[in-house]
Amino acid sequence: MRRASWGRHSRDCIAGALIAAAAACTACSSSSGGGFVQAADAGGDSARAGDAGGGDAGGSGDDGFAASRTACINKINALRATVTGMKLDPYMLQDTPTIDTCVDTQANNDQRAGIPHDSFVNNSPACMWGNAMGFAQNECGPGYGTTPAGIEKCLQDMWDESLKPNCAGCVGCTAFGGACPNCDYSGMKGYECGHYVNMSAPYFTMVACGFAGAPPSSAGGWSAQNFE
Repeated sequence: MRRASWGRHSRDCIAGALIAAAAACTACSSSSGGGFVQAADAGGDSARAGDAGGGDAGGSGDDGFAASRTACINKINALRATVTGMKLDPYMLQDTPTIDTCVDTQANNDQRAGIPHDSFVNNSPACMWGNAMGFAQNECGPGYGTTPAGIEKCLQDMWDESLKPNCAGCVGCTAFGGACPNCDYSGMKGYECGHYVNMSAPYFTMVACGFAGAPPSSAGGWSAQNFE
C-alpha cells in the first residue's frame, strides 16, 4: 500500500488518517492492491475487546495509562450520544495489553519522528484486530498531553470540526470516510473534517486509545485513537 499524500498541517494538532480495506474513499488518497489510504489535516489550538458499554471503562492493560484511556472512551461515547439525526451506538474499548502496547508504540514512534500517522500508515507496527472492513486513526499532538483533561480537550476540538462550514455535510453522513457533499475529510478545500468523521462513524464499533511518554500522564505526549 502506497503512503498517502498529506494535506496542510497546523502547528501542533495532528491529522486524522483513514485506511479502508474494501471501500472507495475520496480526497487525498492512494491505493495499491485494492486498499485505500486517506489522510486529513487537523486544526486546533496546539497541535478481543473490553466492552465499554457506553459507560465508564476501566483499563485492563498494564501500561499505566488506565485513567487517560477511560477518559478517552468515555469522552468519545459522550460526544456520540449528542448526535440526534441518527442512532450511534457507543464504541467498545479495545483494551488488551497487546493492543494497548501496540497503539502506545505507534504514538511514541510518531512523536519521536515528528510525523503524524507514520506508524499507522506504514503498519509499523500494525495494530489491527478482528475482521473489520475499514480502519482509521486520529492523533493528538503536543498541545494537549496525555492527562485525562488533555485527552478530553483534544477530542472535543476534533468533534468541533463539525461546526466548520465545509464540514456541515459530515453531520449525519453514513458513507464510509465521510463521502458526502460538503464533507471535506482531508481539508482539501478548507478546514479538515476527518477527526469528526472518524469519531461519529456509524460503521466503526471499536476504538483503542494509545499514549506516548511516561505514565500515568505526559504533558507533551502524543496520543492516538485507532478505530475499527
